[in-house]
Amino acid sequence: MRQAVLSGEIVERGLSSWRTRYLWHYEAVHLLYRCGFKVEECVGEYGGGPVTESGQLIFVATRRGHVCLMCSETSEGSTQATGVSSAGAFV
Repeated sequence: MRQAVLSGEIVERGLSSWRTRYLWHYEAVHLLYRCGFKVEECVGEYGGGPVTESGQLIFVATRRGHVCLMCSETSEGSTQATGVSSAGAFV
């Protein structure tokens, strides 16, 4: 429950909910691969620290080019992307 208070009076009240899902490392790598990326590196913090069970996984990935899973068509390209996931069990 969240509330917005102005001059001691509640002016807004609301409730929000959303679903979250943790990913295992291999699931994240697989999803990135299916989307046309190759994982170059996986670190546990922005400074490049090690991966821990209670931290984050930060993926540095390179775009493999156009990948069409429906027609098996590919083309070359080289764009780099970084993605972040939170680790609960291990992301």
